[in-house]
Amino acid sequence: MLTAIMMAAAVQAVATDEFPKQAYVMVQCVAGPNETVSDCRVLEVSHPGQGLEDAAIAVVRRGRVGQSNGVAVGQTFRIKIAFRLADEDDETPPPKSIGGEAPPNSN
Repeated sequence: MLTAIMMAAAVQAVATDEFPKQAYVMVQCVAGPNETVSDCRVLEVSHPGQGLEDAAIAVVRRGRVGQSNGVAVGQTFRIKIAFRLADEDDETPPPKSIGGEAPPNSN
């Protein structure tokens, strides 16, 4: 009987949990020559197992980083990539990109 009550409580808890609206991934990379990025790895993720880790690394690798961004070649830098997670009912358009490059985080 106790097992059945615990199972019912667990099902109710799962059913009432909302999918997160926002998430983030902290990525660490090395600034390479010609403003390239290499050796990226995930340091922290707010919601693991959602595929955000690979997406964040892909975003950072597409960016350009260099002395103009305050990061020297060979220097390790960290950047926090924020995600806005929409559900099917959310009709808010995604924010527009400004400049197309993510500045390095001074962390």
